[in-house]
Amino acid sequence: MSLRAIFAALAASALVVAVTVGLWTWRTGGDAGEQAEDPASAELDSRGPCPPSLPEPEDDDGYGFGSSTAAADSPGLSPQARAWTCTYQAVGRPRDSGNGTFYTWDLADGPTEVEAALLPDVVDATNALRSPPSEYGCTADLGPRTVLVLVTDDGNLTGVSIDRYGCREVRLTADPWSGAPGETPAPGVPRGVLFDGRALLDLLALEPPAADSAPQ
Repeated sequence: MSLRAIFAALAASALVVAVTVGLWTWRTGGDAGEQAEDPASAELDSRGPCPPSLPEPEDDDGYGFGSSTAAADSPGLSPQARAWTCTYQAVGRPRDSGNGTFYTWDLADGPTEVEAALLPDVVDATNALRSPPSEYGCTADLGPRTVLVLVTDDGNLTGVSIDRYGCREVRLTADPWSGAPGETPAPGVPRGVLFDGRALLDLLALEPPAADSAPQ
């Protein structure tokens, strides 16, 4: 083979390699050897799983609980990739009118990541929640709330707000940063109040419920 033929063959091979790498880079959205960054995962990394305060609800009596309507369905969450718990405390604030007080729920502790081995049981316990009975009574205390934040592989967040007082009511939100507990439904995330959070609290090794706080 002549020298000219050898150079021509090498040039053709280099062109094929360049085109192949270019197509691969275009498909992945990055340099060769790098995958395109998932926007949802990037957002989670930048802001964290838990907001500094829970979003204020529309259905509110001044205590900031969120929806007081019984949920019509149980949750139907899919498998989750990661989860965290955060503790929120009620903070009394004066109304602008100067007449009375309203409450916000501010971050007091966390986030604390949940062990990966617990995630299947956490999802099962969440999906086992049900609508509350038609009539029930709870103690009138006001303790902390735990928000369990779950995230799927593609970065979708779900918040599970668990009252650590009274009847341990649970409210879900499809976006813990912008949607108040019990008021932001989505597929598998029902609107309203669910019963009850004791199994989740026990699974997460959080404060056990007091014996006198059981639904009556």
